[in-house]
Amino acid sequence: MKYFEGSRVWMWIALSALVVYGWNFWGTSVYGLDEVKNAWCAYEIQQRGDLTVPYFNGEYHDKPGLPYFFMQSAYFLFGVNAFSARIFSVLFGVGLVLVIYFFARHYCNTRAAGWAAFILIASLQMGMQFKMATPDPYLLFFLTVGFASFYHGFVQRSKWFLFLFYASIGFAFFAKGPVAVALPGLAIVLYLLASKQFTVASLKWLLNPIGILLFMTIGFTWYILSGISTHWDWPEYFFITHNLSRYSNTFEGHRGFPFDTIVILIAGLLPLSVFLPQAAVYAWKQRKAHPIFLFCLSVIAAFCGFFLFSKTMLPSYPAPAMPLAAIMLGAWIDKQVHSRAKSTGSLISMTVLFVLCVGLVVAGYLAMKYEPLVEYLATPLALTLAILPLTAGLGIVYLRRNSLYQSFACVLIGFLLVQGIVFGWLYPLADAQNPVVKSVPIIKQSGLPVAYFKRINPAFIFQLGQNIEKLSTPEEVNEFVNQHGKVIIISTHKMWEKAHIQGFTPIFEGKDLFETPETIVLSNQSHP
Repeated sequence: MKYFEGSRVWMWIALSALVVYGWNFWGTSVYGLDEVKNAWCAYEIQQRGDLTVPYFNGEYHDKPGLPYFFMQSAYFLFGVNAFSARIFSVLFGVGLVLVIYFFARHYCNTRAAGWAAFILIASLQMGMQFKMATPDPYLLFFLTVGFASFYHGFVQRSKWFLFLFYASIGFAFFAKGPVAVALPGLAIVLYLLASKQFTVASLKWLLNPIGILLFMTIGFTWYILSGISTHWDWPEYFFITHNLSRYSNTFEGHRGFPFDTIVILIAGLLPLSVFLPQAAVYAWKQRKAHPIFLFCLSVIAAFCGFFLFSKTMLPSYPAPAMPLAAIMLGAWIDKQVHSRAKSTGSLISMTVLFVLCVGLVVAGYLAMKYEPLVEYLATPLALTLAILPLTAGLGIVYLRRNSLYQSFACVLIGFLLVQGIVFGWLYPLADAQNPVVKSVPIIKQSGLPVAYFKRINPAFIFQLGQNIEKLSTPEEVNEFVNQHGKVIIISTHKMWEKAHIQGFTPIFEGKDLFETPETIVLSNQSHP
């Protein structure tokens, strides 16, 4: 078979990644908490004229500076909107796929590299992350470049690739913080120990003074400037409160569960991640003939093992291990296709995928059915998700016929189709029902001064394009009214009801999508 072969394959892979990751990435509002804070923070620090201290609505934000510089450049070119906030996330996603393709092609073969690339492109988690205005796309890209450049530099003893490794880790540290240093360091130590190369000579070569200086210059300069600007308040807030404390305590309700990192890794790389157990066994057996597999296993072990003990868990935490896992999967799939090695284990894994896909149909239907705002999308979503068990079922049929290429390709195509329909049609329809999108035109049309009482959906700040003053007591509300006359107050129904503030009439009420708070927008239009 000649698939994934030819000098222009990388162009088709880049185009595929751009189409999938870029499909309608601007078509939904900036609504999620992390997205809103990062997208508005980029604009707010630019308006303040101080690029070294991140603020959101006048308060410290807990993410470092690299993503903001990219977002600001897009704001300059295209204005402050969802397109600008997310465009570089898409481009970094395409870049990551190409890095994995060229890396896997060099150390495996073009077919394995092609499979690895399309495993990442078809991944629902990768497709979502590279459409979001968060630091994770930047972290994923620079860590992937760092892993690839470390391994190539170490194997070839190339100082230029060693310098690229240090520079990449510096940018990753600039994007996300200590995790960008600690976990690659742990992965490299595990690899050196497992490959019996943890020697004085190896360490002497790796700990290159120029490389370390390069890392420190790129990685630490912004943090030092932020420390000087804030008398070291922001670095303490970031490194202590939002890194050490996040690992040892549960933040914002994001509690983990047993073996969560392994579950997230498999779920994030569906559909073909159901074959990860076979791929891991194959990689371990082939670790001497193909040392790249030992490095992939070391990276996966470092990320999954580290976060097994974290008190806070998000789906993005083990994500940097997914590109390396995709290489293992791609190599295993290529071997299966070319050896036509049908096995009982493969049929079991494909059957597990079929069951999981049926579960996704049911879960998607119920999730929509019990959310009144988008209940009408329950059937369209279920019919869309039904593509997944259909293609998984075809995968089983092809597998039983020993048509392995068709089997694996079929399930990948199913997930790509679902991504296209969900992000191009269903997700925008659901997003249009969120209370921020519905109420912002009403608020803008009023032209009145705006404040919020106790609690607000942060998306209001980005959608209104302004910081919003916080009022914590009824007295502060009355003072705001005395100062401005007719005003708009945003709050939640529960908070406002408890306050018993008179003189305001609701002009909009709506429940937040898939959450319990009900947003309420009030005005004292009758105020003289």
